[in-house]
Amino acid sequence: MRHESRLNARQKDGATARDYYEHSAHRNAEARAALEGPECPEALEYLLGWAYELHGRSGLSEVGVAPLSYATLAEWARFRGVALEWWEVEALLRLDAELRHPSEDETGEAEEAPPVPVWPKRKVTDGR
Repeated sequence: MRHESRLNARQKDGATARDYYEHSAHRNAEARAALEGPECPEALEYLLGWAYELHGRSGLSEVGVAPLSYATLAEWARFRGVALEWWEVEALLRLDAELRHPSEDETGEAEEAPPVPVWPKRKVTDGR
């Protein structure tokens, strides 16, 4: 999840790291490697889908997307007819936190993000 969150994070120019890597992946092995992340165990893929479905549903705060709330989770589960186990709730809260803050590890300390390549400059011609 951390890997996906970093790839989807917006850069200063509005593009995502994923955009940069995908742009150069056809000719750059490092870009292709940067796009590949750890595999999610098949038995837990449904949680990842739920996390993406729930992310941002608790609204916005002054710093961006608000944390997933228990109320939002409970209402979503009731609407979907899902009986959540306690460990699924914990996993969804952690996945949501990872989506909101991809550069922090379990201790809350910022990790160094992988370098993002710079878009190639567009060649300007004067028509000659």
